[in-house]
Amino acid sequence: MSQQHSQTIAVLFAAGFQGLLAVALALVGTVTGSAAVTCAAVMAAVMALHQATMLRTVARSPDGHDGDGAHFWSYGAGAMLLGVGAGAATVISIRGVMANEALVSVFPIYAVLGFAMLAYAGTLYVGADAYYADKKGLTLGEALAVTVRPVFAAAMVETAAALIAFSVAFFAVLFADRGGVVWMDGVAAIGIAAVLAGVASVFLLVLRSQLGARDVSPLLLKTLTLAVAQEAERIGAIKRIDDVSARFIGPGRVALSVALTFKDGVEAGHVRAVLDKLASGVRTQQPAVKDIALASVSDAA
Repeated sequence: MSQQHSQTIAVLFAAGFQGLLAVALALVGTVTGSAAVTCAAVMAAVMALHQATMLRTVARSPDGHDGDGAHFWSYGAGAMLLGVGAGAATVISIRGVMANEALVSVFPIYAVLGFAMLAYAGTLYVGADAYYADKKGLTLGEALAVTVRPVFAAAMVETAAALIAFSVAFFAVLFADRGGVVWMDGVAAIGIAAVLAGVASVFLLVLRSQLGARDVSPLLLKTLTLAVAQEAERIGAIKRIDDVSARFIGPGRVALSVALTFKDGVEAGHVRAVLDKLASGVRTQQPAVKDIALASVSDAA
């Protein structure tokens, strides 16, 4: 099975799981009268819809990059859908706080939320380390901005947010049931609305940061410079690296400019081949910024 088919199936499975979970949560929320569970159903529903919209962009190129428009559908569409979900959850939470009614039954809540939390935790355990392994040291915003797999990145962020939100709902229901603190259910519903709004804001800020050319952060530049230095040492024809600068030139695209001094004896005709090896090595070492336009200012000694 090709990587494209594997990733498509993974996104299909995730969207289907979220959709079924949303239905189950909505039923449990209706039966038990829990505002927190109903808000969790809204969260699962908008996540399922978002993941369904991202299907058209999944792994369209043979090198594993997501297809054209993937950053918009991952972050722009995600911000809009999660923002709508945050608004709906806010209305539900306000009604829940005002009603302040005891929950009818808690066992179905524990069952469905517990199952969902285990599923989300397992997904994060398997996927988060694989995604973030080559981005250690980068902030979340930088990692999301430079990734060539924004669909997977957005799904991981939403999964982490869902785990947090559902954990809040689970323990709020526990307090409401065991401690008699009925209003905790409404407070948890507000918390879920806040999580939805927070993730929507992160996606919106990441998308905004990709509009137009701009310099990368010092943290990302340091990571890129280290990659260049390691590849230069491996190639052996480069005496020193005089300067490295990098700019975002679009979603998931970084233009890298490197000023080099070559060792004695490197012929001018060999410079292009060295630069090609350097560019290839940096892309291999840093898959998160694999799509690089490498420009060189050569000052051969």
